[in-house]
Amino acid sequence: MKIHAFIVILVLFSTMNSFCQDSSTHFSKNNFTIKPFNANSIGIGMGVQYERYLDKTNNLSLVIPLNYSIELNQFSNEFNHFGIDVNPGVRFYFVEPRAFNWYLGTSVLLGMGRVSGVVNNWNGDPIEFTSKLFDVCSYVNVGFKGTLEEKFTYNLELGMGMGTRYFNKIVTEPKNIDYLYTGSNTTKLVGQVLVGLGYNF
Repeated sequence: MKIHAFIVILVLFSTMNSFCQDSSTHFSKNNFTIKPFNANSIGIGMGVQYERYLDKTNNLSLVIPLNYSIELNQFSNEFNHFGIDVNPGVRFYFVEPRAFNWYLGTSVLLGMGRVSGVVNNWNGDPIEFTSKLFDVCSYVNVGFKGTLEEKFTYNLELGMGMGTRYFNKIVTEPKNIDYLYTGSNTTKLVGQVLVGLGYNF
């Protein structure tokens, strides 16, 4: 299902690009993007993003995203959970601003989430728990940005890297039951995907 969704997104963006002319655009220094779909080490959700171009030719930029996850990784739907993260980074565009442009970048993610639900202990007794998790990740990203009428942008980005997840002490009910979540302090390969619609100013 995820592969099919990615193919549909790629075809849609390629179709949009066919309506663009391969000409230089106005050198706007700022871009604000709404991300209707965002997936990273924290989970799946949505976000917003500010991008500031740092040089005269707009080949180098600083990106500051803020994301909200409504579905956390490693947890099923029977748990209540949410997450937030910031993922600042830099991008290097291969050519000057155009209607379609590839870029390579890197970013660092700092995120946290909250999980609550009911699990069973070794005796089968139900236990209510609440836990906070923290993620620290580094990514290498590749993507493209298209521009329509010099102002409106569309963006697809893929990233891979390494991340560490830390769980704090889990609070349980009743208080006299000691429950340990075994998924604590894990380091693994992580990925991210973003789809964005933005505006240059």
